[in-house]
Amino acid sequence: MIVKKLWAIVLLVLAFNVKAQSLSTMHEPLILDEHLVSAMVLSSFNYQMALSGHRIDQRDSQWWASLLPSANASITHGLSRHVFTEEPNPMMNPTNNEWITNLSIGADLNIAAANLINIPIIMNRYRSNQITHEQALTEIINGIVIQFYNLLAFGQQLNVLQSTVNVSLLAYNQALAAYNSGLVDRVSMLNAQYQYQLALTQLNRARTSFEGNMLTFKQMLGVPLERPVELRGSINVVNVQLNGDRIAATYLDSTATMQIANLNANSASLRQWLVLSSIVNPFVSLGYEMGRTRVGADNPFNPWRDSASLRLGLQVNLSYQNFNNWRNVVDGNHIQQAILANTREVTRIQIINNANNLNNLQAAITMAEQNVAISRESLTLTQVGFNQGLRTQTELQSAITNVQNAELALLQSRLDYTTSLLNLAALVGVEPAVLIRQAGE
Repeated sequence: MIVKKLWAIVLLVLAFNVKAQSLSTMHEPLILDEHLVSAMVLSSFNYQMALSGHRIDQRDSQWWASLLPSANASITHGLSRHVFTEEPNPMMNPTNNEWITNLSIGADLNIAAANLINIPIIMNRYRSNQITHEQALTEIINGIVIQFYNLLAFGQQLNVLQSTVNVSLLAYNQALAAYNSGLVDRVSMLNAQYQYQLALTQLNRARTSFEGNMLTFKQMLGVPLERPVELRGSINVVNVQLNGDRIAATYLDSTATMQIANLNANSASLRQWLVLSSIVNPFVSLGYEMGRTRVGADNPFNPWRDSASLRLGLQVNLSYQNFNNWRNVVDGNHIQQAILANTREVTRIQIINNANNLNNLQAAITMAEQNVAISRESLTLTQVGFNQGLRTQTELQSAITNVQNAELALLQSRLDYTTSLLNLAALVGVEPAVLIRQAGE
């Protein structure tokens, strides 16, 4: 009895320690960077759902199913009525009732031209579905990584707004002291107070929005909502010029869009032969059957009998419907080839435009960096002038606002560059670092 109580106490202590460790882990901040986020996406709900859909499509695209033989097995048991016709008068013919049991097992393998032509069509559909799902999975990963960088930029935006609040508070205190000393009027002091409160309101709204986006981000990754998260990373911009024509020439045919378009065009060409096989369809049929029979409930089964068959044939089916189907698939093939050519050109232009947009964003980032430097210097000079009574409160507040706008514009330009680079990399199916490295070669 005492031993049982001691074991109960030990188990209770162990359970308490496990729970305490779990709670302590729950309150430890989860440190995330881009690589860890990309790894965690693989276990997220959206990713797993997309992966399950791909497994279902795999089962529906098994090309070899059309070549499987059909097997059959049957057992029949019934009463047979035999009439003996030796007597000239049918009404006087004797009868005999016997139980007959038949066992048979067989298999047939039919290989027709239509089945063989349909195999590559099924394989194209399978590959197309596979590429579509891979593209969907890539979009899920890319979307969450972009959300990660959005949150990074959001955090830096909070720092900018906090700096604006600090500077606005300093300006308000200076204006209040100047008003108490009779150096400025009440309107200037109230304007400084208003600008400070406005900056504080913007900061609070941004924090609320950041917290909401962070909750969504946790939910996307499957992180408990109550667990704190720290984001580590920076939004870096590499000063290289991307060559859109070179990227398109290298990766155009390997893009998911072009692969699917090529598969669809190939299937459209094969469907012409598939319809033709419905008109003239050569086939090979192999069959095998074995069975036993027993006559009479008390008699043994007869020996096994078996038979095999081989048929070579040619089915010809001439009808207006088949002729109409042939014309439809020929027209459909021409349309699909035109779609392929258009898709190639649209995708090529999309790659070139994305690369050019990244180059333009680099120029915008350089300009934004210059604007930040200019606005900060202007603010420093304006503060000195305001302290000396050479600048007004309005000029000081305008300089503070200019710094905030310039820094926010720089953050947005860097975020736009990072997002565009991730989208271009996802489009061509390579890592962003590969595009940057090739651009520098």
